[in-house]
Amino acid sequence: MKVYNQYEDTVTHWATPIEQSWQMMSAVSPRVPLAAELASKMRHLGLADILFLAAVVQMPTRPHGVITWLADFYSISRVSVYALGERVAARLEKPTEVLALSEPGEKKAVSKARVERTILTALFPGNASIRPTTAILREAFDTTRSIGSISTVRLTAGQRAGRVLSGVDYTPLGPLIALRDETFFQGWPMLLLIDPISTTIVAAHVCCDRKADTWALALLMAQEQGVSLIGLTEDMAKMYGKSLKLAGMEAQPQQKDIWHLERDGATIRRALERAAYRAMAQVIALEKQLLKKWDEDLFAQKYLPAVTKEEAAIACHDQFETWLNDLHDALALVDIRSGEIRDPATSQWFLQEILTGMAQIAQKQVQKFVNTLRNHQPQLLTFLDWTAAALADYDAQLAACVPDAQARLQFIQSVARSWLLDQMLINGHRQWRLEAQKAASLVKSVTDTDVVLAEFALSLRHILDASGRTSSLIESINSLLKPFFRNRKGFKNQETMQAFLNLFVLWHNMRVYEPRCKRGGKSPFQLAGIDLGTDDWLTLLGYPPAA
Repeated sequence: MKVYNQYEDTVTHWATPIEQSWQMMSAVSPRVPLAAELASKMRHLGLADILFLAAVVQMPTRPHGVITWLADFYSISRVSVYALGERVAARLEKPTEVLALSEPGEKKAVSKARVERTILTALFPGNASIRPTTAILREAFDTTRSIGSISTVRLTAGQRAGRVLSGVDYTPLGPLIALRDETFFQGWPMLLLIDPISTTIVAAHVCCDRKADTWALALLMAQEQGVSLIGLTEDMAKMYGKSLKLAGMEAQPQQKDIWHLERDGATIRRALERAAYRAMAQVIALEKQLLKKWDEDLFAQKYLPAVTKEEAAIACHDQFETWLNDLHDALALVDIRSGEIRDPATSQWFLQEILTGMAQIAQKQVQKFVNTLRNHQPQLLTFLDWTAAALADYDAQLAACVPDAQARLQFIQSVARSWLLDQMLINGHRQWRLEAQKAASLVKSVTDTDVVLAEFALSLRHILDASGRTSSLIESINSLLKPFFRNRKGFKNQETMQAFLNLFVLWHNMRVYEPRCKRGGKSPFQLAGIDLGTDDWLTLLGYPPAA
């Protein structure tokens, strides 16, 4: 690197100590391993450059414009300059581990607990199978463990995790509308029960089947650990209703997952669209044939029926698409235009009108879809009843802070609309980003000046999160769980599979979400208010960090 005063377009001279430090830097800054670690994506920066940038950032008082000048000179952003400063400061504050040098061929002494902790860390979250784990131990500690030894460590830890989970008290969760579902591996179903607010897995069992009596036993076992069920969100499986009767919970309301219904409706719409395109293609082909050579018989016997079929296919698709869009609207919790939280009676009426209109479409797939909706119609809008009950208490408390009814309604609708737009962004609908920012700014303009209203806004978001409208969250847990199981390929028996599932559940419930996530900075147990004495799942199993 050349010093800046050798460039014609650089005439800036900074006051001491910046100028002296700059002039003392060498012409070429070495790219040592530490520089690559601190600035892995800025390959043109050497160690001296990085330390100089960090020193300027950490100055108590620095000249105006120096950060902009540094960013321009090094061809990086101002954000990167500040990030380098924070990174170097964090590295300096972190105590440096001094490793004892060993002679060539001499093995370092590694404790058994350290090796076993590494084995389990390679499993969760590393998802490393046994053979890669042996390579990790060899490279990290210059030691090896047999396949049987590693398997024994995992099995023992899984059994301990089962005992820990069976002793957890879930009473801090309070009244819970839980999500339930099952996923399969190696022919065995895994029954899962999840809290949608904290994402805590409150029950996870590997069973021989998923029949109603098996599910009833799982629900009763969850109740014994303090899970207070006031409702369940689930798919359309037939054994769910019977399991509640067997468990003596038939009074518990059920919400059928509408995500699966909307997905099935979208699948039918695409099938109708493809059928319409096929009919159109047939008409176009016949028209080309008639243009080449007119044929009265072809026109009357094939072309006219093809046109009739095309018109019917297009009309069928258009009608179903219209009713399907209305169905999405009827099953919504919050109106995206106004932020109004839907009224149960109005939504029930709207749903009935949609089913009546959709039933007039004489198509096999559509008729089957309508029958499914009718069979589960009483349990499609339960989430609105749950939300209405929670909002009654919420509105009474808000009235003490905001006496005017119209002002309360505007506040609730603003927060609800902001919540809905945030959910859409989480689900990948980036076209709503600008609207979400506007809605968030509107709420922020009110809550920034009133701490009490900020608490009410957060409480309303929690109510909407707990509405139990879909079980898509449990599908997300399944998508996290499945890769760990697929990498195992198989288990010797049901007990070993349960031990592995126990490890996953304990790791998931105690892992801290990344700061950028919706629940960032806390683990599911922390969000649920469950304290097990430590936040480290491996310490809980008897594998504390090495001293």
